[in-house]
Amino acid sequence: MVVKLIGERWHVIYFVPDHNHDLVIKPSLKKFLRSHRGIPKQEKDFIVLLHGCNLSSGRIMQLTSEFYGSAQLVPYGGKDVGNFRSTIRRVEKYKDLQETLERFKELERQDPEFFYKIKLDDCEIPELAP
Repeated sequence: MVVKLIGERWHVIYFVPDHNHDLVIKPSLKKFLRSHRGIPKQEKDFIVLLHGCNLSSGRIMQLTSEFYGSAQLVPYGGKDVGNFRSTIRRVEKYKDLQETLERFKELERQDPEFFYKIKLDDCEIPELAP
């Protein structure tokens, strides 16, 4: 397909139907198309909330399946939820560390006897225990 901008509108200049396919009619199959993948913002916020309640990715998928009426109608898969939860964990890992360091500094100001020690890596980032 070749398109061209004429004025303020796009026009199809050349189209080869042989190299195309029929449109996906079943809504349950749309989640496999790259253009339809992804978790909507409102549902990401909901997943963050459920993640905070320590629910597993499988349980989160069960709940979203209830909203959509069926697991087949959910526009993303369990792997997408798992990947998103990994992103949340990665962000929270350093957020928790920062809050802990701020608390230690506050305790140090309140009590001069308070002592803590931080081990930094080569990039001056605190090392985390595995």
